[in-house]
Amino acid sequence: MKICVCLGADWENHVPVYLQKADLVELRIDLMFAWRTTEVALPDVLRPLLDGNNRKIVLTCRMGTISQEMRYNLFLALLPLSPAYIDLEYDTPQTEWEVFMELAQKHRTKIIASFHHDGETPAYEELRAVAEQSLFRGADLVKIVCRCRDAAEEARLMALYKIPSCAGRLTAFSMGPYGLSSRLHAAALGAPLLYAAPDEGAPTAPGQPSLSQLQAHLLNVL
Repeated sequence: MKICVCLGADWENHVPVYLQKADLVELRIDLMFAWRTTEVALPDVLRPLLDGNNRKIVLTCRMGTISQEMRYNLFLALLPLSPAYIDLEYDTPQTEWEVFMELAQKHRTKIIASFHHDGETPAYEELRAVAEQSLFRGADLVKIVCRCRDAAEEARLMALYKIPSCAGRLTAFSMGPYGLSSRLHAAALGAPLLYAAPDEGAPTAPGQPSLSQLQAHLLNVL
């Protein structure tokens, strides 16, 4: 199991530190620049971060503050640098998915298919379909994150680890108040990848524990 530290707006001070302290570093491109940098300049800013560290970098660019076209062009520019992983949202159009998958395979980059749900945790059948469809499309790992409102919803999310095809290829956990407990359950159930915030700095998701906090709790689980 690897721990990935997620960096957003305060990335400049943290990248060198967590490249040393964590197994992986996720660069949340959509949060890193507050869009003061032009689309043309972004690849030039990001390339030095991957130089020599590419096998420890996860590239993620959520839709919302960034256009689909900008994300597409960024990934086209950065995939040739062979990051360890690229995170593609579950609803990425199939045509884009195929382009990214071909480039990822060419440059030894693994694909994380990610699904986020901020409301009521969907039914188990729906979540299972997301996981299995993601693997069918060619994802190397599946990431499913919901905002669990109670222990029953957390248990529903954790039940995904029993799917045979997901063994060793699924990381599922909760945002919000179940952020820590769901990560600990995920670790015990065989999640290959867990996410944490830097020890000093803002988390990139609600309920995201810091690296030190997660490591301390994992000592009692693993």
